[in-house]
Amino acid sequence: MEGFDQFDNSRGQEALQFVLRSLVPSQKYIQQLDKFVDLFSFFFRGIIESLAKHYLENPLSGGLDQKALYQLCFDNAVINNEQQLKDMIGEIVDHKIFKKVKNERGKEVFQLDYPKQLLEKIVNKEFS
Repeated sequence: MEGFDQFDNSRGQEALQFVLRSLVPSQKYIQQLDKFVDLFSFFFRGIIESLAKHYLENPLSGGLDQKALYQLCFDNAVINNEQQLKDMIGEIVDHKIFKKVKNERGKEVFQLDYPKQLLEKIVNKEFS
C-alpha cells in the first residue's frame, strides 16, 4: 500500500482527462439541443401564426384540414414537408393550442378558438 506522500496520481490524471474529454461531446450535444429547440420554436410559432392569419382573413372559417394547413404553412415558408407538419401538429394539439374537431362534412379540421385581438397579437408577433 502506498503512503500518502508516494501516491501515484496517474489514475487521477486519466480520470480527469476522461471527464474533460467527455465534456466536449456533452457541450456539443447541448448546442445541438439548443438549435433543435430554436428550430422547433420556429415551426411551432410559424404554424400557429399561419392559422391565426387565416382566421383573421377568413373570420367565418370553420377551420383548416391538414392538407389545407400544410399548403398554408408551405406557402408561408414555415415548413418544407408534410412530416414536419405532422410532427408539430401532435404537439400543438396536445398542448391544446389547436382544437381538432370534425366539421359539418365529417372531416377533421384544426381550429384556433381565441378572440380576434389575441389572433392579431400572434400575427403581429406581439405575443410571446
